[in-house]
Amino acid sequence: TKYHWMFNDDSLSNTDNKKLNYVDELLDNLEIIDNKLSDIKEKDYELIQYFYLRTIIYYLLFSCKKVPKNKIYSSYSKMFSWLDKKEINYSKNKYLSIIENNGEQTSVKWIIHIFLLLRKLHLIRVFLYIFSKI
Repeated sequence: TKYHWMFNDDSLSNTDNKKLNYVDELLDNLEIIDNKLSDIKEKDYELIQYFYLRTIIYYLLFSCKKVPKNKIYSSYSKMFSWLDKKEINYSKNKYLSIIENNGEQTSVKWIIHIFLLLRKLHLIRVFLYIFSKI
């Protein structure tokens, strides 16, 4: 059996999810997940925090195309405020390691690292604006 994957820019998943229209819903769902995983938090909260960070970065990059810069900036601020509230320590999270094999694709790790570096250098807003125009 063969599977033939096709990317369709006009599909519901590629039109309805774009434009950063679901920031509040995303954060609400992440909060629900965080509350439900309270038992696991003690064991490996770093993995959960990595999942939050990865999900938010993916959503920002996937959904910011052709979005006005004010909406990009407010969405970015809102999502990273939520992450900051969770006290994620980006520099110490073992799942962010590029060297260590933790099952994540190397390209994904690099995207996250570059995103966080741009954020640290206070260049992320400029990057997101340019990226949204591509």
